[in-house]
Amino acid sequence: MLVKKLIDCFGREVRLTDERLVHILEHQEMTSLVAEIQSAITSPHLVRSSRSDPEVKLFYNYCAETTVGSKWLCIVVNTRRKTLSFHSLSNKSAESRKRFMADKVTIWFDAEADYLEVQFKSAPGEMKETTNDALLERVDADGKVIGFSILGVSRFTKEKPLQAELTAA
Repeated sequence: MLVKKLIDCFGREVRLTDERLVHILEHQEMTSLVAEIQSAITSPHLVRSSRSDPEVKLFYNYCAETTVGSKWLCIVVNTRRKTLSFHSLSNKSAESRKRFMADKVTIWFDAEADYLEVQFKSAPGEMKETTNDALLERVDADGKVIGFSILGVSRFTKEKPLQAELTAA
């Protein structure tokens, strides 16, 4: 069995086996998107942790042109086993995930204050505490997350990253 080794955007090795590739190519829309698999792993538009398994990461990439229209490609990586599978989401099903994604982000960093702020949407909002004392959510009037701030950002490193979930509705 041929195993193709990919390196994800975090520098971790991920295996794409022949069996997984055959399964992926059984889906009509994926035959022209094999290169997108590697792109989704190496430079994804968005990475989320699975809600049900902390060892599983979801790598998202938007594919504007496929044989069946535009889609969100979701590569599911089990970091414990270093294996992947995939899902593709039509734009309609991706709309429910839209609150996690932004077309453009605005980022401010104040080195003197050691403060980072990221906004997904330029809109009025308020800061809200989270379960992590270093992280504040920015939410709009409907309670949707439109950004976040990190206090004391320099204390987080590759070896000790900040891991927190944005919780607003």
